[in-house]
Amino acid sequence: MLCYYITGAPPTWEDAMFFQPIWHLCMIMKVALKTVLTDKRRLHPMVSGPPVVVSVLVTGV
Repeated sequence: MLCYYITGAPPTWEDAMFFQPIWHLCMIMKVALKTVLTDKRRLHPMVSGPPVVVSVLVTGV
């Protein structure tokens, strides 16, 4: 959707194939962290925030 708003061109399968592996990698890391950490222990925002910002900046370029 973001590509459509920026360029005006509809997204292609190449766009999806770029974001799909990144999404899967993030989901695998999220599930692994949730299995290691219980509900009692949560990551501090200073630990969880920078990876989110970096992933948004890298995929947004």
